[in-house]
Amino acid sequence: MSTTTSATQQPTDQVLYDTALLAVMNHAQQLAQAGHPAEQIYQELVAFNREQCQGAVDDIKLREQAEITATIDGPGSYQATSIEIPPKGEPDPLAPLQSAIAKIDDKVLFSAACIGVLADLKRRDLVSYGVYWQEIRQAFKKKINLRVLETVVTAEKRKQDVAERGEKKDVADVAREWASEYRHEWAYDEEYDVWRFWNETHWQEEKERASFLDQYAIAALHEAQIAINSVGVLKLFQRVAATHCKRRFTPQASKINFSNGTLDLSTMELRSPHNRDDLFTYCLPYNYDPQKPHPRITSILLSIISKIDPQTGHVEHPNLHGFQAICAQIGLALLHDITQHKAIVLLGPTRAGKTTVLAIVNLACGQAAKDFVGHDIFSRDLEGKRARYTYGTRLVACIDEVPAEALKDEETVKQVIGHSGVPMRGMHKEEKIGNTWYPKVMMAANDEPHYKDMSGAIKERLIFIRCPNQRAEEPEEGQLGQNPDLLDELTPEIGAFVATCLHFALQVRQRRCFPQSVAMKRDRDFIAVEGNPLKACLEEKFVLDADAPPTVTDDLYIIYKAYCKQDEHHPLAKNKFSSALCGMNIGITARKLGGQRALHGIRLRTQDEPYPGENEEAARYKDSFLLDDGGRLDGYNANRPCSRPCPDTSPQANLQEPMDGWTADSQNFSKRNIDIYTQPSEGAYISHSREKMNGDLAVQPSTTLPIGPLQAASHGGRLQLWAVHSRPQPSTEKEQVDL
Repeated sequence: MSTTTSATQQPTDQVLYDTALLAVMNHAQQLAQAGHPAEQIYQELVAFNREQCQGAVDDIKLREQAEITATIDGPGSYQATSIEIPPKGEPDPLAPLQSAIAKIDDKVLFSAACIGVLADLKRRDLVSYGVYWQEIRQAFKKKINLRVLETVVTAEKRKQDVAERGEKKDVADVAREWASEYRHEWAYDEEYDVWRFWNETHWQEEKERASFLDQYAIAALHEAQIAINSVGVLKLFQRVAATHCKRRFTPQASKINFSNGTLDLSTMELRSPHNRDDLFTYCLPYNYDPQKPHPRITSILLSIISKIDPQTGHVEHPNLHGFQAICAQIGLALLHDITQHKAIVLLGPTRAGKTTVLAIVNLACGQAAKDFVGHDIFSRDLEGKRARYTYGTRLVACIDEVPAEALKDEETVKQVIGHSGVPMRGMHKEEKIGNTWYPKVMMAANDEPHYKDMSGAIKERLIFIRCPNQRAEEPEEGQLGQNPDLLDELTPEIGAFVATCLHFALQVRQRRCFPQSVAMKRDRDFIAVEGNPLKACLEEKFVLDADAPPTVTDDLYIIYKAYCKQDEHHPLAKNKFSSALCGMNIGITARKLGGQRALHGIRLRTQDEPYPGENEEAARYKDSFLLDDGGRLDGYNANRPCSRPCPDTSPQANLQEPMDGWTADSQNFSKRNIDIYTQPSEGAYISHSREKMNGDLAVQPSTTLPIGPLQAASHGGRLQLWAVHSRPQPSTEKEQVDL
């Protein structure tokens, strides 16, 4: 008597079972090809299973394998044409299936007719089903997913069984049928464990508990005459439906979804209507309009981040570097960019307009104006994880009123700003697996942030923009106070403003850096030093000198300890002091000097080497080149009076008479409508007609003319560029100025 495993008993070791079944199938095929009939193959398989597989395969599976193998691989193998042919005049139910296999047509194979035939064969004629299944496998190979086909056939078989026996549908049956009918309108986002529905512009998240999805479920269950006695019935319905409606919503990096269509960034063309296959989970609530100007938004932003003359009320020097940096950050947020690792920090007193800037950024990214994010997204504790999980799907995270100590968890700060993987966890959920942080970060603060940042990584990730003008708490007589409708008045320009933001963002991507002025760079370095007593001491008391002999660590540490005591800071331990200096990657290395610990690349500052003054500090920096605005700021009026009369426009370049020994060659100006003035002590003044300006400006003076970094404003309908420089040194080389 053979020893076999019961049909109802599950194998204890799945790996052993799969291996044994494969061995049985191979042995059965060899027996069938040798000419053995089905019964003899079965007897041989029983012995083979007992001796070689320890009885791992059950008896029903052995008999089934024997019959299928004898039919397919035995002499005179089974042919599909041997199936009973229907009476003349009646359609052959197997014809669609045979046609799909012959033509290798996967669409026909997955049609209702073919699935119904396969399900009926699986119910009534297992051998015929095996024959056709083998033909499908050989014909389609890897063109289709056989597991998906088997799942569909099994579901159809169950429906046929229910219909034949007259059984009542259960909740799972109703959920599967509903999912099959509505999966083009509803989708389950497994990554964020939420349902979404297509609202003709994007896949909107369904947040409320008593949602439309519940109404759909109730209607479907009532139609099937299933009583809803508890919330568990609805939960079961949604769980089953979710398995059939899963979609993965990956952020689109090549398209942006606006109310009036989808912008294709490869062609910069707007496509309408919206396409559900783009899988957008957002739609910006305004129309993209690159043709319109946005003078009001430009004027408001520049008036906030630029110094205003208290006498005239006009902008003295427009902070175009800061303006372009803000625009580029908005554009990168819309592009879902994670290659530029920068966060913008707005610094200024109260009532300086910082919150207004953040509100404009929110509006441009499709969020409510005052819908700000808490600074706890930088925290490493549980609340920080939950905050990041909540806000991780936004385009931008604007943080208002950031306290000075908000960046103390420096590793998390670097992960968030650097778009790295950062721990996230929703309420009552497991840790999120796909934990890339996508939103761009913008912050506003009254006080300068404090952080140690020994490696300098945070300093490289932050861009500081000052908001220097403080609005009076009470306006003077004849002046207006704060405009409560300002944001509503700016909203019509958002679609045009965003076009400018995208224009700047694409240039930042190409240049791989943001435009920064001298003041912005100095703020960045100053704040990095002030937040760390060791860095401050390094700036004031020590000098980096690669050629100096090693300095005993004790001598340096005594100075550092006294410096910390003077400013009431807690000093590092001596060993940490040495390792921190070496870890800054600024050329300091540890050495031995006569048996004592010493540091090479650093020495004490002498009395003959005073701390650099303001002018010397300024000489260390230079403005970045401004981005090309493509003529999008022509409507801006800075109200800045000209220091010299603006020359008339002419088709040829008009090079004025040189001053104080300056000479210049106008041979490169023949194709541009440019006027240039030079003043050795005051600077170089350039104006040009925007529509005629292209490429680089080449100047060849007898002494080098350091034109740039350039600033700009509009005057008399023409864009004016100017630069302040010191007296040049003799040179004969050309200077190329990239406008």
